[in-house]
Amino acid sequence: MKRDFAVGASIETIRARLLRYKNGDDDAVRSVTALIEVGALLDTDDVDLETARVCGLLLWVRSTFQSDDADHDDLIPALALLHPVWRADPTSVPEPIAEYFATLGLSPLRPTDAAQGPAAALIDHARRTGDTTAATIAVALLRRIVDSTPDDDPESCMYLSNLAMAVQIRADLTGDPDGIDEAVRLGEQAMAAFSDDDPRRAVPAAATAVALRRRSAQTAALGDLDEAITLGRRYAGTDPDRCTNLGVALTYRFEWAGHEDDIAEAFTAHHIALAAPGHPRRARHLANLAVTHTVAFDADGDPAHLDAALAAGEEATRLPDVTPQDRAAIHGGLCNTLRARFRYTGNSADLDRAVGYGEAAVSALAPGHPGRAGALANLGLARHVRAVRRNAPDDLDTAIDELYEAADATPAQDPDLAGRLSNLSDALLSRSGPGDTTEAVRRAEAAADAGSRSRQHAYYLTNLGNALQAAGELDRSIDVHRKAVDLCDPGAPQRAACLANLAATRTARLSGDDADRAIDEAGQAARIANAPVEVRIRAAVRWGHWSAVARRWADALDGYTLAVELLSTVSPRELPRADQEFELARLGGVTTDAAASALRAQQPHTAVELLEKGRGIILSHALDDTPQPGAPDLTHPGPIAMINVSNFGSDALLLRDGIVTVIPLPEATPAEVRRQVRHFATAITTDDNDAASDVLGWLWDAVVAPVIAALDAGGRLWWCPTGLLALLPLHAAGRPGSGSALDAVISSVTPNLRALSAARARPAARTGESEILIVAPESGNLPAAAAEQRVLSALLGGRAVTTTEVDPAELARYRNVHVAAHAIADAVNPSRGGIARSDGSLVTADELSRARPDGGGELMFLSACETARTGPDLADETVHLASVLHVAGYRNVVATLWPVPDRPALRLARAVYEQLTADEPVEIATALHRAVRLLRERYPNHPLVWAAYLHLGP
Repeated sequence: MKRDFAVGASIETIRARLLRYKNGDDDAVRSVTALIEVGALLDTDDVDLETARVCGLLLWVRSTFQSDDADHDDLIPALALLHPVWRADPTSVPEPIAEYFATLGLSPLRPTDAAQGPAAALIDHARRTGDTTAATIAVALLRRIVDSTPDDDPESCMYLSNLAMAVQIRADLTGDPDGIDEAVRLGEQAMAAFSDDDPRRAVPAAATAVALRRRSAQTAALGDLDEAITLGRRYAGTDPDRCTNLGVALTYRFEWAGHEDDIAEAFTAHHIALAAPGHPRRARHLANLAVTHTVAFDADGDPAHLDAALAAGEEATRLPDVTPQDRAAIHGGLCNTLRARFRYTGNSADLDRAVGYGEAAVSALAPGHPGRAGALANLGLARHVRAVRRNAPDDLDTAIDELYEAADATPAQDPDLAGRLSNLSDALLSRSGPGDTTEAVRRAEAAADAGSRSRQHAYYLTNLGNALQAAGELDRSIDVHRKAVDLCDPGAPQRAACLANLAATRTARLSGDDADRAIDEAGQAARIANAPVEVRIRAAVRWGHWSAVARRWADALDGYTLAVELLSTVSPRELPRADQEFELARLGGVTTDAAASALRAQQPHTAVELLEKGRGIILSHALDDTPQPGAPDLTHPGPIAMINVSNFGSDALLLRDGIVTVIPLPEATPAEVRRQVRHFATAITTDDNDAASDVLGWLWDAVVAPVIAALDAGGRLWWCPTGLLALLPLHAAGRPGSGSALDAVISSVTPNLRALSAARARPAARTGESEILIVAPESGNLPAAAAEQRVLSALLGGRAVTTTEVDPAELARYRNVHVAAHAIADAVNPSRGGIARSDGSLVTADELSRARPDGGGELMFLSACETARTGPDLADETVHLASVLHVAGYRNVVATLWPVPDRPALRLARAVYEQLTADEPVEIATALHRAVRLLRERYPNHPLVWAAYLHLGP
């Protein structure tokens, strides 16, 4: 009987291949397709002489391409096929073969040798490439060998062993559960055929262990996994393939059952597997090690595991001759690792790389391949995270499609089904389109049921709880969340998310003692040290916020203090600037609420410390100075007015010689500040000076006048505003008939106390005695800037050095720089704003932060548009051109909050430099103050002309 493999095999196709070879086409006989066709023809009860002749000839030709030390997978079957042909007609075989048979006499070859070689070659090819047709024909040939071999034949045990391994490989490729069952049965039968001390027993034992592990993955039968590990431990030895398979099995059992010793033993097994250099399957072994590191990270939160997983995966991608199937597995593992690392670091570049690797893994696996569902699940999860990070609806839709396809293609008994359903539910909640919430609940319920025996059951339950909360089923949601928490070990990273979700649902319900319980649960979550920082900081914020709402100020201060301490962790120096800004923007208002809680708890010095730790984090990176855990330096004589605006109370903190005076500002509520900021922005856009004057009057009444009233006398005053107040000109506040800041004090602005202290520590220099670099485009590009350059050059004489382009390297050579150019502010990513070159490109704030003047700079005068403007979401970071250059080394920076007309700008610049170059020069802050007053005198009803200028520095 012959089986139909639909490969189009016939004697004619083999003859045609031999003819093509004769005409110079070596691939006609060397291709795997040729071998598959031969295998299909040989899978019959009775191979006739002509079939034996053409198949034997093709295999003989193939053997001539093999090296002398090869396994003769083609030569031996060729001889076995051609021997009966030679006996029937010696002239019908090639002369070398005829001479060989004539010399040897009777053939020592066994009838089974004709199929053994092609079967071995085909199964090896299938294992490397995932070719299911090759695997199917190999199994058929090996089964025929087993069926035709007597039980008392000495080779019957090995034939059975080879069949068991081939069936297991084919089942791996097809996902056929019946095939896995047969592989286990055949493997156990082959093992039983060997004595316990026969070293050959290790071959079927290894195949059986893999088959048992695969079956446990399909059926969630822990007993099969236990037996696979038992076999692996007994027979692995130092064989690389067997050791890595043992490592995989141990990792699976750790992930599902939580056996703590398994993960350490898995690492040992993987390292033994990798001890053999140059192994042909080293890439697969590295990929398996990477998976174990990723699983270990999920368990203990140690980021070193992610780095190790990434290193192993990337080494695997660099190895030569990696099979497409293994490369897909490697890329899928890298996708998972990079996504996990993003959760730890917040570096969005990791997400792009994760999606790229995930797409490569999916594209390498054809539809229907059993590994494709897992690749799609990895890709969909990474894309979902990226879509949420970037608020990209189209990306989210694609991710949901991928997650649907992955879940629908996963067998019902596959333990991975629960995770794929849960991830799909989570993505649907992120989209929240019509019907999405209902579908999310349905999928999350299915995930919780499917994963009821999984070590990840708590994760599935907490996702179900989130879906139920979104659907308004709060009582049921809380019950589910509590079950999730109960499943987590104390201190486990996963417990933090489960507690935080439970707390959030309680605050949505607010029944009975829900509020107090939520505060306690959020606090527990925030204090789990090895949980992802994003989970901890959000839990800490909730802990602080809910406590403040309940007027539990001591608890609020504890929660907010932890949140502020974690801010620098969520936005580390190593993170790209745009990602730092994104993470901090999401947490806006935390620091000011923390300070307000400290003030309500009667701890004003703690309020100052919190404002210093939690604000200007990005600038502190530019200062090479991370926020310090100790108290800030309050020895500056001041006075410094830190203005804190919070829903829990707004206050000015007036610092003088280490003493903090608290001045309540009841009218400066966050809502009112937002309203005034909107009014002022509209006034700037419409050039409405009356509206601008109204806002300056409100600033005077609500903020500035109370601070001025607390001062003993005029003189210098440094403003340190928080939140949206940084967008308003405190230094120009005033109401006709009541007073103004310009008439009461000489104002400067500082991003924080650290920046002011650093500026004071730099040596001062007389601006009028040093060269001044004037940067101004040529007149054709910006006529007003060119005019400004001419006026200042005439005023400064030989001290003026001019250039037409902003070059950070050139800026660093001068202690005094005047920039008369076009500037652009980026409200979303302030560090991407910058000064325009003549070709329209920008020298960004990030680039300018590296323009550190040798020995420190004295003055950076930014006579350009909105060089002190930041974005509303990052107002507490005060990242803009002026602050960046200030912390980069310029003691004094003059800048603007909005664009100023050309003529007044020229008047002000000339007035400043006239004072700085006078016989008796004044401080830069004083020179700017006087120049602004002169502009006010000339344009009294046009505050938008003179109120934009501010000074940073000592």
